[in-house]
Amino acid sequence: MVAAACYNHNHKTTETVKVADSLLPHINKMWTEGLRSAKTVEEARINKWVAWGLKRLNNALSREKGEFVVNPETVPTRIMIDGPSPAPHLNVQV
Repeated sequence: MVAAACYNHNHKTTETVKVADSLLPHINKMWTEGLRSAKTVEEARINKWVAWGLKRLNNALSREKGEFVVNPETVPTRIMIDGPSPAPHLNVQV
């Protein structure tokens, strides 16, 4: 979220772009661990938030530099809870 905000035209300065650029390798490294399907409602909420944040960051970086921090096709569009869902409303598109 911080990196996406740094690229936002309302906040963008040379300094904010430097901050965002310095975060990208760390975000990409965390992404390589991947979003797995959730085993609990809490995991589903976290994964859903991470997927939403990655989409937002990809959009901001695409506008700024014409590139993506992670391949948009690898960001899940749905976060599913393994087994019977105690909260079916979480099994929705991001």
